[in-house]
Amino acid sequence: MEVTISSSIIKGVVRAPPSKAYSHRALIASSLAGGAGVLENVSRSADALATMAACQSFGSDFYWAGQNRLEVIGRGFAPPPLPVNCGNSGATMNFLLPIASLLSEPVTFSAQGNLATRPLTHTEDALRSAGVRIASEGHPPITVHGPMESPEIALDGRMGSVFISGLLFAAPLRQIDTAIAIEPPLHASAHVRMTISVLREYGIKTTSSEDMLAHLVPAGQFYLQRNYKIEGDFFAAAVLLAAGAIAGKAKVTGLNTESQQGDRKIVDLLKQMGAFVSVDKSAGSITSSAGELTGIEIDAEEVPDLVPILAVLGCYASGKTTITNAGRLRHKGIDRLHAICENLRAMGAEVVEQEEGLVARKSSLTGAKVDSWGDHHVAMACALAALGARGKTTIKSAEAVSKSYPGFFSDLQKIGANVD
Repeated sequence: MEVTISSSIIKGVVRAPPSKAYSHRALIASSLAGGAGVLENVSRSADALATMAACQSFGSDFYWAGQNRLEVIGRGFAPPPLPVNCGNSGATMNFLLPIASLLSEPVTFSAQGNLATRPLTHTEDALRSAGVRIASEGHPPITVHGPMESPEIALDGRMGSVFISGLLFAAPLRQIDTAIAIEPPLHASAHVRMTISVLREYGIKTTSSEDMLAHLVPAGQFYLQRNYKIEGDFFAAAVLLAAGAIAGKAKVTGLNTESQQGDRKIVDLLKQMGAFVSVDKSAGSITSSAGELTGIEIDAEEVPDLVPILAVLGCYASGKTTITNAGRLRHKGIDRLHAICENLRAMGAEVVEQEEGLVARKSSLTGAKVDSWGDHHVAMACALAALGARGKTTIKSAEAVSKSYPGFFSDLQKIGANVD
């Protein structure tokens, strides 16, 4: 699918869609708990739906009872009769591999799209170190055969927070206490904090260091079913707020302004760059308006998902914007760092790609035909770039946004974007 966007004046209000990250976690926790519960404000993104389908494969049931309301019958995790299809959701696979490793029967996970070719070397090493048997050819499909044996699990923090989160979901159900030690740097530690917050909501106790590098999880715990409301998505909010900073004014509602989501840092980053940003905690809303943007230095260690957005903002900011510690974006199914630089250069941007980041300078952008490379973050960043560019920008494979934010183009239209 191709979408064309021309220069626009942004002005309007949008309610943030449900958090994809919290939806993953709530779906898994409610599946591990027994009995009936209700999840409110569940994401219908492709990734969240992949996690729901995978949990169904392990025995739980879900029933939509409204637009974003989901009734859950949690039944724990039983060995599935068929391979568990994770679609193109790496998060689904990394969350569930450690949980499946508790079972004494083999479980196979399959994948589609970019995920089917994504290397699993670090994941396999981590599982083997925990005493899990593995069968794969270095990429999905992968078969795990538990039970997990080791009480102490050492991990390289660079493998990512989602697999670590999967271990934290699995550990309470073991018959021995689990000690998890993570060698720094830990990328996106906020995602681990989110996991711990959901575990606590479902009755699970853990002890974690302040830096999230060490965790002790007591054995023999039980997930307690409950009703749980998922907060708004801060990555989606970040895209909309960036649109306001580039081309007018945007207000996003339905947010927990003190959220654990790492992408909440977009508020501080926009302020540092010179956008006018106001936060209404009581109303759960944030407003961003265009100002005289100025380039800044950004360490992307904790905000890797924001890099494509920040690169676009750098093209509208005087001076230069330097983004560092973003090398992991080269291994997101595609090379996301290279993709955003290529697309921005196609629009006339002065962007220098570096091994671990990029440098962007204020540029006069011109509409062009760009390619999302099938990546949702790249597609949304290209849409942002188009808002202030001369002429029309056509985004190839724009349907990629459904992976995390299916209503993105519709919401962009609501706040004034010229979208065809």
